[in-house]
Amino acid sequence: MCEPAREPRARLFFALEPDEAARSALAAWRDEVLGGRSELRLPPPESLHLTLAFLGGRPELEIPAIARAGLSAVAGLAAPVLCARGVVGVPRRRPRLLALDLDDRERRARDVAAAVAGALVAAGMHEPEERPFWAHLTLARMRGTSARAGRADGPLPAAPQIPMSFDRVTLYRSHPAPPAPATGQSSAAGSSCPRTSPRLRRTRAPARPRAPAARPR
Repeated sequence: MCEPAREPRARLFFALEPDEAARSALAAWRDEVLGGRSELRLPPPESLHLTLAFLGGRPELEIPAIARAGLSAVAGLAAPVLCARGVVGVPRRRPRLLALDLDDRERRARDVAAAVAGALVAAGMHEPEERPFWAHLTLARMRGTSARAGRADGPLPAAPQIPMSFDRVTLYRSHPAPPAPATGQSSAAGSSCPRTSPRLRRTRAPARPRAPAARPR
C-alpha cells in the first residue's frame, strides 16, 4: 500500500528590510571591519534583515493567506529608523554569530512586529513567541572550529554611526543558504499575492540623547 504524499511545507518568517541607502552603508561598514576575518562567514548584503516573526514550518498552500494577513497588518505604519547600539555575540556565552543590536527606543520596530504577529495569531497561523522581541541584524556567522568553540578570534567592532530606515516588510522562506523571498520582491497589489509590503510611512531618525549642559558655578 502506498503512503499518501506528504504535504509540502516551508519554513517562513517575516522581516523588515533596510532601504537601499542603509543596506549599502551597512554592508560597506561590515565588510570593512569584519571582511578580513577568516573565522567569519558574511551573508550577502541582500540578505540583511530584521526578523519580526518566525512561523516555523507551515504548509506551502498557506503562503498566500499568511502573506495577506501579515502584510495587510502593516499598512499605514511608520517606517522604523534605528541606530546601532553595539555588536554582540549570539548566544552570549558561546556565540555562533555576530549581531548588530539596534536601538528601538520609539518602539516602531516593535509595533510592526506586534502588528504582524497579532494578525497571524488572529488568523490561527502563528503562536505568540515566549521570548521578547529584539531588534537586531545578523552580521556574520562563525565557521567551523570557531562555531564549535563558540568564540570569535578577534575583538568586536564598535557600532557604526548609521541611521537605518526599514521601509518594507517581506515574507521570507528560510533555506540553509541565505534567505530568499517567498515569491520574489513584487510590491504590486492584486491576486498574485505580493510577498513584500508597500513602503512604510517614512519618518525621521530619532534624536540621540544629549549630555546635560554643565551648570554655571
